[in-house]
Amino acid sequence: MTPWSRILLTLALAGMEVSWRYAWALFLTLLTMHHPFPLPAAVGACALGALFTHIAAGKNQRVIHGILLHSAGFALYVMLTLYLVQYRETPFLSRAWINHLFLEPRSAPQWWMIVLFLSCLWLFWHGGQLLVQRPKRYPHVCLQFDKGLGLFFLLLVINALIVLRADLHLQSHVMRYLILAFFIFSLTSIALSRGRSRVQKTFMLGYRGIGLVLSGLAMVGIFAAGTTLLTYPYLYTRADALMVLLKNAADPMKPWFIRMIVFLFQPRNLRLSGNVPGETEPAVEALGPPAVEGWEALLLKIIGAGLMGLITLAGLGVLLYLITRLVQWLLRENSVKAASGRPDSWIRHLFRICQALFLKIWKNIASLLKGDDCAASIYYQMLGWGKRSGLMAIPSETPIEYGNRLQKHFPKLQKDIIRIVEAFNQETYAHTVHQPKHLIRLRSAHRRMKHIRYWPSRIKTWFRQ
Repeated sequence: MTPWSRILLTLALAGMEVSWRYAWALFLTLLTMHHPFPLPAAVGACALGALFTHIAAGKNQRVIHGILLHSAGFALYVMLTLYLVQYRETPFLSRAWINHLFLEPRSAPQWWMIVLFLSCLWLFWHGGQLLVQRPKRYPHVCLQFDKGLGLFFLLLVINALIVLRADLHLQSHVMRYLILAFFIFSLTSIALSRGRSRVQKTFMLGYRGIGLVLSGLAMVGIFAAGTTLLTYPYLYTRADALMVLLKNAADPMKPWFIRMIVFLFQPRNLRLSGNVPGETEPAVEALGPPAVEGWEALLLKIIGAGLMGLITLAGLGVLLYLITRLVQWLLRENSVKAASGRPDSWIRHLFRICQALFLKIWKNIASLLKGDDCAASIYYQMLGWGKRSGLMAIPSETPIEYGNRLQKHFPKLQKDIIRIVEAFNQETYAHTVHQPKHLIRLRSAHRRMKHIRYWPSRIKTWFRQ
C-alpha cells in the first residue's frame, strides 16, 4: 500500500470514529447540560490520543510508561479544555481559575456534568488510541462500520423514546448530518482497505494523467463532503459569529474588489479622471489614472498579476508539502520497526536530505557556469526534457529509437532532435570532437525545444501517457 493510500485510510477511519462518538457526546451534553459538546475539543482529544499511543509504542517501552504518558497527557488536555470552555476571560498563567476549578464548592448536578464532560473527552481519547492499535485490514474496518452503525441506530431509538415519552425535543436535526458523514467516511475506508494489494495498478494506455487527476479530485471531493457534514453541528452554532468575522475580514479587501470590478467592466475608452457624480465619487477619485497609459499599462498589469499568481502558487505548494509531511508524521501506522531506530535517526535523515539538496543545487550552478562543452551533456538535457514531457527513455532503447519516438509526438522539432542525436552518436561512438560553432547550434536546438510555444503539446503528451 502506498504512503498516500495509508494516510487517506487513516483519515477516513478517524472521520468514521469521530462521527459516531461525537453523535453520542452531542446527544448526552444536549440532554444534560443543554449545550453542545465542542467539536474542536473532540478532534483534538482524538488526535492527541493517537499521537501519544504512537509514541508509547516505541522500543523498550513498558506498560507503565504508556499509562503514565497517557495519564499526564489527558490531565493536561482536560485542564486546557476546561480553561478554554469556562475560564477564557482569565489569564492562563493566573491561579484564580485553578483555585476556582478545584476549591469552589459544587452541587451534585454540577459534579455529574463535569464527570460527563470528562467521560466524553475520554471517549474521543480512547478512540484515538484504538485508531493506532487496531489493524487496518478489510475485516476489521467492516467490523468497526457495523459497530458504529449499530450505535447510531441505538442512539436514534433512545432519542425517539425521549421525544415520545418525555416530550423533550433536542437539536436532533444535526444527527442526520453526522450519519451522512459516518457513511461517507465508512464507505471510503472500506474501499481503501479492500484495495490494499501488492499488485501494481496501472491505467489504460493514454489515460494515465486523466486517471490521476480524476482520482485526486474524487478523493478531495469525498473528504471535503465528509468534513463539511461532520462540522455542521459546530458551524450551525457558530454561523452568526462566523458571519461577523467574515464581514470584518472582507472590509480591507473592498478597495481591491472595486479596482478589479472597475478594470473588468469599464469601457476601454473611459477615463476615471474628472468629477463623477454620485455617492461613490471619493472611491473613484482614489483610483486615479495609472502612470503608464495604453497597452503598456495593460501589459504591466498582466505581468504583475502573473507574478502574483506564481508567488501564490509557490507558497501554496510549499504549504501543502509541509502539511502533507506533518500529517504523514502524525498519522503513520504504529510499527515496531519504525520505532526500533535511534532517537536521532530523523535528524540524520534530515541532514542527508539537506546534503543531497545542497549537492544538487551545487551541480546545477556548476553546470550553468561551466556551460555545455560536449554533445553528451546536451543529449542528457534532452532526456530530462523528454521525461518532463511524459516520454521517459527506456533503458533498452537506443538514442536513435528514442529520438524517433520523440519525433512522432513533436514533429515540429524533428530537425533539432535529429541534430542532437546524431551529434551524440558521433561523439560517443566515433570519438568526434565538435567545434564550438557546432555546439552553439546544438544549444540553440535545445533552447527551441524548451520554448513556451511547445508547452501545450508537451502537457497533452504527458496526460496521454
